[in-house]
Amino acid sequence: MPLRIAVTVCDCADVVHAGGEPHRVTSIIELTDEQMPDNLRRYFRDVATAKKLKEKHGSGGYVYQSVTLSLVE
Repeated sequence: MPLRIAVTVCDCADVVHAGGEPHRVTSIIELTDEQMPDNLRRYFRDVATAKKLKEKHGSGGYVYQSVTLSLVE
């Protein structure tokens, strides 16, 4: 199943300089299974396992990791 990532860039220049509205543009990035890095695949696996443990036992199932997405220019 492909991974879809929504990336929103928000430009607030009009808000700061003229009291206008923020300008937001959202793009979708889609990665096939082959393009997904192993560390991200492991993260999703660990989160799914933790969720199952918590549902089954009512506690536990913690993940002490996070994922950060950054724009690279």
